[in-house]
Amino acid sequence: MQKAINPVSIWSNGKSENANLFSMISISDNLLDTASFYYQLLASDTTVEPATETQLAQGNLTLGPDEYATWDGSNEWIMDWAAEQLNLTFVPGAELN
Repeated sequence: MQKAINPVSIWSNGKSENANLFSMISISDNLLDTASFYYQLLASDTTVEPATETQLAQGNLTLGPDEYATWDGSNEWIMDWAAEQLNLTFVPGAELN
């Protein structure tokens, strides 16, 4: 899943770059009380053909028992939860891809 974010400055390879795309996939879900996700913060450039995406940061997030119980199973909910954990803001009107 990917969704556009307001730019976040990240120090990468000796220079400051802006991530403008958040990507996340599920890597584990015990379907009971815990789920783990892998995320990437990407610099997306759609002004070139073909469009490019450069990874600037990555990591893992774990949804624990307390929060798992409130998850409705939707992609929107889990993306909003992840954005909150990472202090990211989605671009208003951005669609989940």
